[in-house]
Amino acid sequence: MKRLLHDLFLGCVLFPGMLACMPSQKGQDTAGRLFPPALPIPPDSISIPEERASYIVNNVWLPYDSLTTQMFEGIPSMEQFIVDYFAIGTVADKKSFSNSVVTALGKSTPDFYAHFLDFAEMYLDHSNSPIYNEDLYALFVGQVLRSSVVTYADSIRLSERLTGYAKNKVGDIAANFSIRLSDSRKISLHDIASPLTILIFYESECETCIETLDLIKSSDVFLTLAAEQKVKVLCVDMTSETRSAQSAREKCPTWMMMGYESEQAIRQQQLYYLRTFPTIFLLDQDNRVLLRHLRVDQLEQWLRNNT
Repeated sequence: MKRLLHDLFLGCVLFPGMLACMPSQKGQDTAGRLFPPALPIPPDSISIPEERASYIVNNVWLPYDSLTTQMFEGIPSMEQFIVDYFAIGTVADKKSFSNSVVTALGKSTPDFYAHFLDFAEMYLDHSNSPIYNEDLYALFVGQVLRSSVVTYADSIRLSERLTGYAKNKVGDIAANFSIRLSDSRKISLHDIASPLTILIFYESECETCIETLDLIKSSDVFLTLAAEQKVKVLCVDMTSETRSAQSAREKCPTWMMMGYESEQAIRQQQLYYLRTFPTIFLLDQDNRVLLRHLRVDQLEQWLRNNT
């Protein structure tokens, strides 16, 4: 992933008048437009960060009649520009960002559109991205689906993505389901009584999943909170029941509830949006979603700060 241009971001968005906002020397076409494109510089009279960010996204595409990858010095140059655009979009007001996306899509050639869409997914919809933002990505996807440039295949895929995002949002009561634990007991999610519940969907043959479970097992934060009965951990194996999967679950500590979906209701009824594994949710005592689609380090940091 590309790094963010922090000087540009902080200078242009947060601190008016800084030299970091000055664009580097670039070529111009016959109309005097900069190539490769440069993010516009807000006037010093605009001092509020959100308003400065909104100015940038509102004006970034206006000088161009059409948007193409040939405007940039190669795809890496385009990627860096789009990353910075999305980063500033996380600060801008949502209406300005939405209108900016509409403008960009309306001017996009097929090659620009394809990369624009890929970079949005890579940076706004990937939990490892420093600007990961599901809400902004959903807004972006909504405008893509309304555009004339969207392909049929993308419209199907992105429509499914939006449907998935609507399930078990932050603030929603998490969908209930039943699983069979390693000791053969059957429990439902809503039966768990705990101030906080960490819900982990995983696959027993997924290396990243096993690494994630190992990180949780070895973390003093999780161990301490579990011992103090402040947190319960429910791990749901989404693979078919096998001897190796059962053996792996039995190796986990007793404070981690390990089970498998014996009735397949989660998949068949599509109760949760499980695009990748592992997928982690944090629930409160009422089974309301506090956080979703977390990495272990993000979850651990939240627990350190809030428990």
